Amino acid sequence: ATSTTAISCTPSVTYTGAALEVCTATVTGAGGLSEAVAVTYSNNTNVGTASASATFAGDTNHDGSTATGSFSITKATSSTAVSCTPSATYTGAALEVCTATVTGAGGLNESVAVTYANNTNVGTASASATFAGDANHDGSTASGSFSITKATSATTVSCTPSVTDTGAAIEVCTATVTGAGGLSEAVAVTYANNTNVGTATASATFAGDANHDGSTASGSFSITKATSATTVSCTPTVTYTGAAQEVCTATVTGAGGLSEAVAVTYANNTNVGTASASATFAGDANHDGSTAAGSFAITKATSSTAVSCSPSVTYTGAALEVCTATVTGVGGLSEAVAVTYSNNTNVGTASASATFAGDTNHDGSTATGSFAITKATSSTTVSCTP
Repeated sequence: ATSTTAISCTPSVTYTGAALEVCTATVTGAGGLSEAVAVTYSNNTNVGTASASATFAGDTNHDGSTATGSFSITKATSSTAVSCTPSATYTGAALEVCTATVTGAGGLNESVAVTYANNTNVGTASASATFAGDANHDGSTASGSFSITKATSATTVSCTPSVTDTGAAIEVCTATVTGAGGLSEAVAVTYANNTNVGTATASATFAGDANHDGSTASGSFSITKATSATTVSCTPTVTYTGAAQEVCTATVTGAGGLSEAVAVTYANNTNVGTASASATFAGDANHDGSTAAGSFAITKATSSTAVSCSPSVTYTGAALEVCTATVTGVGGLSEAVAVTYSNNTNVGTASASATFAGDTNHDGSTATGSFAITKATSSTTVSCTP
């Protein structure tokens, strides 16, 4: 008798990566023939249309028979996962700290390219990955995120090691902040104790920005004493007075408006000659000391010589010297001077003169005088023979 082989297949199954066998076959025939028949498959692993066939070879009472069938294999789903480092520090460059993997039936397990957004500056960066699908798998998408935290910054202060006091606030430092991403900019410097001699301090603070934490640095420099200049000014020439003469003034000047009188010390400033003067500024908190010298000439004073004579004297037949002379002058000069006479014997007018030649501190001087010589009396006597 004839036989009939029939195949029944599940119309559609999902790809699993393994050979799919979802059909059954049965042969029937006269005499109660009804038995399963082995099914043979082709194209039954990957997505597409799989075919199945079954053949009953026949038996003693039945001819053989064949049947065919088919079923569709549909794509399996895929699963894409994105994994990110939770937090990364700002570097100034785009940060890519995520990986993505797609998995699926049939041993699918491969890396997927990650696409980033907002992944340079501080904040929340996003990442996404898309598997487009393949012959046996549908596509899938996943996303992730990570935080970008602020980078540290480094502020440095650079100062000229030592400067000289000027009397004004001195600002000789610079400050710079550097950091990831090419941060390099000037920072304002704040000073303390930067006017007078001593150690000045400087500090600079970067407050931070969108991508960097703030930072602070400090520095210092020494302020050294400024020079001073002392000057002595003297009257060029003065006349001897007998007292110590102080005809000079001294002034010291320097940075920061220093200008003040300085005491003058004298030497050889009484007698005629060259007097010397010196002044020394000892220095102060902000200035070194200084010294200056000067001089002036003391010239001779005048002298005055006077001759005093008795107005009239009587002839005696001898040279008459009835005058005195005295010289006076500043500084207590008062001394006798020799008198020289002429015509001082006979009756008439006698003259007298006195000259002071001068001394170390006085010029010379001369004076004259005169006096009258009057006749002497005579006495006449008569003598007789008694």
